[in-house]
Amino acid sequence: MMKEYCLVLGANGGIGLEISKYLIDKGYNLILHYNRNSQHIDEIIKNREEDHIKVKFDITDSSSIKNTLKEIGAGKDIEISKCINCVGIHYRSFIPLMPDNKFRDVVETNLTGAFLIIKHISAGMIKNKRGTIVNISSVAGINGLIGQACYSSSKAGLDAITKIASKELAKYNIRVNSIAPGFIEAGIIENPTDNDLEYLEKIPMRRFGKAQEVAKLSYFLLEDQESSYITGQNIVIDGGLSINI
Repeated sequence: MMKEYCLVLGANGGIGLEISKYLIDKGYNLILHYNRNSQHIDEIIKNREEDHIKVKFDITDSSSIKNTLKEIGAGKDIEISKCINCVGIHYRSFIPLMPDNKFRDVVETNLTGAFLIIKHISAGMIKNKRGTIVNISSVAGINGLIGQACYSSSKAGLDAITKIASKELAKYNIRVNSIAPGFIEAGIIENPTDNDLEYLEKIPMRRFGKAQEVAKLSYFLLEDQESSYITGQNIVIDGGLSINI
């Protein structure tokens, strides 16, 4: 019998790290992905290395993803029944000043990378006729935020892929959802700009969200016992921001 795992993309920092901590506390066996630095991953799995797998690959490289999954025995020795994609990069600029390469980099990582992960991970889920995929999106993809053309566009595309994948994979008992956080005290908002702080006035709850609040929602969506009839949804967690912008 294959050992069951949840793949966490972008596990070394920000929201991805908090989600990883929460899932470990819930007893999950994790495959923890990183691209450059694994320092924080090493800290949270210290003395528990036998329960978790650490992997490094470029999410925008299809061959890298495929080869890594093969190396860890996915589909042979282990089953990846759950996947949560927390990978995301960001660049702020007004459209007339946006460097072409920065726009492409953000879209390639946030959108193409998500597509490739779903493509490769869903193959094994289809074979096993079960699976859950959660994408971390953003309210920027719903509303489109000033100065965030590349990020907002990539997340809007991610929301579309989530819906399409949910339609294509539902008949195989695979659920696909996304979460759209607002301003969360992690990742790019760990050091908020003056512009970020101005958004506090537009948040009815008058505070930024906490990464653990996103982690709890992620767990809910990953768990079939909790959310077995939810698929194709983009669930907003933003303290009410999106109703004010």
